Amino acid sequence: MKHSVSYTELEAPEPGKLTEVGPGIFWIRMPVPFHPSHINVFLLEDQRGWYIVDTGIGTGETRELWQQICDDKMQDKPLLGVIATHLHPDHIGLAGWLCDKWQAQFFMTQREYLTARALFDGNKRENNWELTQFYQRCGLSSQQSDDFISNTGSLAKITSPLPISYERIEDGQTLEINGQQWKIIVGYGHSPEHACLYCEDLNIMISGDQILPKISPNISVQSLEPNHSPLTEYLTSMEKFYQVAEDCLVLPAHGDPFTGLHRRLDKLKFDHKNDLELLVETCKTPIKAVDSMTVLYKRELKGIQFRLGLGEALAHLNHLWSQGLIERTLDDDGCYQYQTR
Repeated sequence: MKHSVSYTELEAPEPGKLTEVGPGIFWIRMPVPFHPSHINVFLLEDQRGWYIVDTGIGTGETRELWQQICDDKMQDKPLLGVIATHLHPDHIGLAGWLCDKWQAQFFMTQREYLTARALFDGNKRENNWELTQFYQRCGLSSQQSDDFISNTGSLAKITSPLPISYERIEDGQTLEINGQQWKIIVGYGHSPEHACLYCEDLNIMISGDQILPKISPNISVQSLEPNHSPLTEYLTSMEKFYQVAEDCLVLPAHGDPFTGLHRRLDKLKFDHKNDLELLVETCKTPIKAVDSMTVLYKRELKGIQFRLGLGEALAHLNHLWSQGLIERTLDDDGCYQYQTR
């Protein structure tokens, strides 16, 4: 089965510069201070003004780059709206700042907006027993758990305050921009209600993090919903993207624009299937969530990568548990042990 995608001959733009990828559709690449080192955001031209799809992270450097773009492209027409694919800081880091600067509308799905408002408001509780229990049940040491908890809420520091009102977008809805209809296709798993934008007439889809050309989006269980199965949601919602044309030009948030959407979907499903089968085999002997990371990752993970890797390992375990393929028991140390039935 051929799994590889095809890339365009488009040159990736330097930070703050624009590359036109379709009529009135401009690709912008913004730097981020962690892996991967960039995010792709997009500027859509309308007769009346401009729309931005995702913003980059909320740092002074990104703000300066947007100011440069605004000075260059938005002298004659205003910013009409900021469209957020989902809530992660590299996607909405400057949404509030841009909307305030131009008094522009903010577009987002409801679950993404409300979850973002809750998460970025910070943890004001004195007792974090749920977080401590979550990490204990994953198999982390007390020191690791304390380190994780002390860093909870740090993402809010790189996200400007969100607009206090928004325009809700929903699966199947269309937005008209420059006379073209952009259909909202919602995917799940990577985030609560991730919006992709597909224009059938132009045969272009802005996929955000939902579909990436080289890596799988991180699909993690969070302490917010410890028994949730985001991988089940991801695999289920993936099927609707087969309705999009195979030769569609996909504009991802990370990596380069590509074609071969169905091949990429096939490869993502294939890789997750392999990981799940390996976990079922590994779980013939009881295993902790933290130790199962070695099945999914062949390298040592540190810092934020360790946190993401743990969440992803737990997502695979929760999927198998929800499907009845493994069982989960609580040992005397308050840690979950996973074992094949």
